[in-house]
Amino acid sequence: MKIYNFLGLSIVSIGGIILFSYGLYTLINELFSDSSIPDIVSWGIVLVILGFFILLISLITERIKDSKKEK
Repeated sequence: MKIYNFLGLSIVSIGGIILFSYGLYTLINELFSDSSIPDIVSWGIVLVILGFFILLISLITERIKDSKKEK
């Protein structure tokens, strides 16, 4: 991978992580500050979103490893 491709991918990844972290932080604050939503529902929403992104990251890393093996 060329250095510029790696640099661009790194910057986009860092930006995405920052945005995701801030969004998750804001979501948690809003869910748990609203007393009309039960705590179990709030935790369920947070865990589903977090689990989705963990699966997405694992699939991306697996694809990268597989593409390196094919070369």
